[in-house]
Amino acid sequence: MKRAPADVIYKPIPSVLQKDFYRPVYKVKNAIIANFDQRNTIYWEPDIITDKDGKATITFYAAGQPANYTITTQGSNMDGNLGSNISKLVIK
Repeated sequence: MKRAPADVIYKPIPSVLQKDFYRPVYKVKNAIIANFDQRNTIYWEPDIITDKDGKATITFYAAGQPANYTITTQGSNMDGNLGSNISKLVIK
């Protein structure tokens, strides 16, 4: 494909560079340690792919005690459409 002199190639810089998020693995025998989990962010995944219906399943370890969680979901599709949602989750 030949380019005209006025053509510009735009390569956007990602807004977030990919990093591995630490996910502890707790054993049932060692549940007392899980009670001391004081992390502010329990789960973060930058690359969740949904099925044809826009659904995906994730799993994470909750902090060891009953708590209220705020789930913030943000994403985009292959057409560049953006979406976000904030919901609450109660662990009893």
